[in-house]
Amino acid sequence: MSSRYRFNIILFLGLLFWALILHSLFSSRLRIVIQDESFASLLNYLPTNPVIIGGVLILGVFAFLGIVFFINRRVLVEPRRRVSMRNRIIVAILGIAMLLVGCLMVWIYPRAPRPQELSGLIAVVVGASLLFFTFITSKRAIIVSHVILLVAVVVAAALPQIIPGHRKKVGEIRESIEMVMSELDRRPEEWKMLDPLDIVDAANARAKLNSIYRFDEHLKDIKTLEAPKIDFVEGVLFDLPRDGKFVATESEELTYEISEGSQIFPNYRAETLLRTEQPLGLDASAVGSLVITLKVSSGSYFQVFWGQEEDIDRHHHGIRIPLAPSGQSASYEIKERIIGYRGKERIDHFWIIPSDRDARVEIESFRVLDRTNAVLGGVPFDVGYENVDDDIRPVLFVATPSRITYSVSVPRERPRLLFGLATSDTNIPITFEIVVGHDGSEQSVFSEVLANESRWSDHEVDLAPWAGNEIDVSFKTSSEKRSLGLWCNPVLLGERARDPNVVIFLVDALRPDHLGAYGYTRDTSPVFDSLSTKGTLFDRAYSNGTTTKHSVPSLFSSNPISATGVRHVGDVLPKEFPTMAEILRLMGYTTAAFTTNPNAGPYSGTHQGFSRLFTASRIAREGGSDVTPPDAEFLIGDLMQSWIRENADRNFFLYIHTMDAHGPYDPPEPYRHYFEAATPGTPESWHEGLDPPWLSSPTSETRTALYDGEIEYGDFHMGRFVKMLDESGVLENTILIVTADHGEYFGEHGMWEHRPPPFVQGTHIPLLIIGPGFPSGVRVAEKVQILDILPTVLDAVDLEPDPLLFQGRSLLPLAKGESAETFRDRVVFIEGDRFGELGIHCGDYHLIPEKNLIFDLTNDPDESRYLNEFVLDFRLKFLSRRLAKRYLQTYASLHDIVAPTGGEALGVDRETLKQLRSLGYIE
Repeated sequence: MSSRYRFNIILFLGLLFWALILHSLFSSRLRIVIQDESFASLLNYLPTNPVIIGGVLILGVFAFLGIVFFINRRVLVEPRRRVSMRNRIIVAILGIAMLLVGCLMVWIYPRAPRPQELSGLIAVVVGASLLFFTFITSKRAIIVSHVILLVAVVVAAALPQIIPGHRKKVGEIRESIEMVMSELDRRPEEWKMLDPLDIVDAANARAKLNSIYRFDEHLKDIKTLEAPKIDFVEGVLFDLPRDGKFVATESEELTYEISEGSQIFPNYRAETLLRTEQPLGLDASAVGSLVITLKVSSGSYFQVFWGQEEDIDRHHHGIRIPLAPSGQSASYEIKERIIGYRGKERIDHFWIIPSDRDARVEIESFRVLDRTNAVLGGVPFDVGYENVDDDIRPVLFVATPSRITYSVSVPRERPRLLFGLATSDTNIPITFEIVVGHDGSEQSVFSEVLANESRWSDHEVDLAPWAGNEIDVSFKTSSEKRSLGLWCNPVLLGERARDPNVVIFLVDALRPDHLGAYGYTRDTSPVFDSLSTKGTLFDRAYSNGTTTKHSVPSLFSSNPISATGVRHVGDVLPKEFPTMAEILRLMGYTTAAFTTNPNAGPYSGTHQGFSRLFTASRIAREGGSDVTPPDAEFLIGDLMQSWIRENADRNFFLYIHTMDAHGPYDPPEPYRHYFEAATPGTPESWHEGLDPPWLSSPTSETRTALYDGEIEYGDFHMGRFVKMLDESGVLENTILIVTADHGEYFGEHGMWEHRPPPFVQGTHIPLLIIGPGFPSGVRVAEKVQILDILPTVLDAVDLEPDPLLFQGRSLLPLAKGESAETFRDRVVFIEGDRFGELGIHCGDYHLIPEKNLIFDLTNDPDESRYLNEFVLDFRLKFLSRRLAKRYLQTYASLHDIVAPTGGEALGVDRETLKQLRSLGYIE
């Protein structure tokens, strides 16, 4: 081999190590400077087509070889004195340009395809080499410098690997990742054997033991049924294409054709809005469901929106439905999900996005059914949820005239029957009657006529004359015209069970590092700090997402986002996932939610299981608030106090969701004192979601001060709530859980509010548990997550959680000082909006595989600097990406197992269908 070729090999190796050093430097140190989301727009100007990327890569290789050849001939072979200044300037300018381009591509490559990173590295190599050779005088100097670089790089790479502590940590992370992947491989086979009804049966058994019987949960126990045959063809409020058609609102080029009654869009473009052509003028309160039949050639979901205006903000309103297999005609019924959207008086337009991809779309029919037809759907009764006067409750829907009879055992101690009533049509009077049958005789114990009512009517019937006996209880509903009667929460009670009450007090967007108990210097949380000494405080608790939409369904179901499927606006928790409220209600608890965030309710499917759910508008109206959502002062008001007093003699589960720490940050006086004393700080642009209207020139410091004021304001009213429990005599027997759904960014990583990616500021949450079974004054350092709250609650009320169905773990043993080692090695996953956006807390590290980021949480708990990626790339990056992909795919399979997507949504559950067949009402 000639000396020239040997020299070129040494030259190439030296330049390669230069590239690795630059890559390590730029990706781990300087990228944090440009982490702001505004740089994401640069991706719009980068090629994403594989052919273009491949071409750029090939050109880069040829450019490298050509420039090396040029340098070898013009700079190295020729004596230095013969290299003109003009050539040196040209080489320097070219080197600087290539270096800048390469650095830019390396900086942003976590958002870009991998070939772009390689192209950027080649550009860095070329640029660095050009600058390098501009100042080199001889071959010997080049060779010596490269040898020095080689030795330095080898030492830099090897030194961390031989440090015992570092080597041990990296090895532990690798072992944890490999262990989790092996567990994920086993999960799908285990999940195929699970039955979500197991936990339901266990809860029902406890209810029976506690002498509690809920009629709407035991349709299979119906003894006799007298009801009319239902003709389903009546009650269509709007029928397309008979009553109109859809027109494109975002594209003049989108064409359609009518064929055999169907409206066909052969060239539909992804996410184009289609709107009903003419204003409909429908009464929103009369709408019960939508039935859509369509055929789509490709796509994974479609969306439906409605409202009064011709234009609609599709990012804040609507329902998202999974599509059936492509190319097949399928019908979808949207029923219960509509209850959270009945606030407006009129519906003039419907909008649909029939597919999330370019496709051929055939809309065969689009029907709007009235509430009676929507609820019953061809059968005489059904169970579901109904919104009356912004008070959402589970109901037993019954067509008139009808009589439903149960055979039940009456408790011996203090037996009583509790229920509520409402009508679906305020213009048709309905008679509700309860008849008790015993020893061959019948006695009417309740009768009432409801007419022109737009509220719930609550009642209690004393069953003491039949204590300890078997009786028949008949619910009779009659009216002169066909109508629909609503029996709400019918329950047979005896003496109160002695299980502890459960209260979850959730503060939206609350960061733990702004609370005194977690080390904050400002006195923002005296009540929380005092409570923390009376219970168990968890230092490292994490949400599983960065928004309410993500985290609350996971809180209630103990399943991650990929399993629940609740990721975007319009997604709802499938009914097949039992929720905390459902399980506790089955056990005999009375359940209620006071929520000021619509994403913690029917908009996300988390109303399931609540005997009563008070919406933000109802809370504001009852409290006299001028704004919705109402502040904590109105949330913790007479309505809540009345509910606690009415249910103090029963076991209850109460969920409270406050919005005071959520933006805009606008605390009332005197809670603006931090703001009034704030220093100017860094100027920021005014933001509608963060800044109050009166703050014209916000800064980072004033925002933080107002946020702290909101926390102090909410903390004061949390104290009022605890006092309510104490004065009602239930505090000592209540498990109180104080937490948040996610954190909040305050300029870290160039971000504000709460959104992906899942850095620690947006996902670290406070978690405090007080009550029976939980020791006082204990701090837990192990990693826990919001998924653990449901198994913890079930463990605390002595109901064994199914380890296959719930993905969290009970924290009760950990609070008692047990099982710490099982939590110490735990891997915690945090998901974002997009399917591939994932954070992994593994050991003392936080990995964000999609962005190739690694943080050392022990030495850098605020995640303010990235680890040297050159050291850790080869050991962790590849494994973390594999783990992220495996995790997301595995839990998506759990969703398919528990709640498989079907082409038609049935309005009646399987047990009801079985019962109706046995009674002869359906074939």
